Amino acid sequence: MTPTSWRTWWHNHRVHERTHGTKHMVHPAVGPMTIRYEALALPGDDDQTLFIYTTGTLTSRAAWTGHRPPGFRARTGIRSRDR
Repeated sequence: MTPTSWRTWWHNHRVHERTHGTKHMVHPAVGPMTIRYEALALPGDDDQTLFIYTTGTLTSRAAWTGHRPPGFRARTGIRSRDR
């Protein structure tokens, strides 16, 4: 590709901006994961974007560390003393 053809291609190249969606990955300790993300443009500052990533529930996070607080109920993630 010549520099001229590259500049033409790049100028016409359209990049699709994704502001939300899901990503799938396999974590070595946890296994398959679905990660949801949201990109929020900050008003008045075109150079900054806030990205928010979320994964499963407290049950999933507890599985990562193997830590279960006393009274933890795996089904709901609510401690028995909080009921």
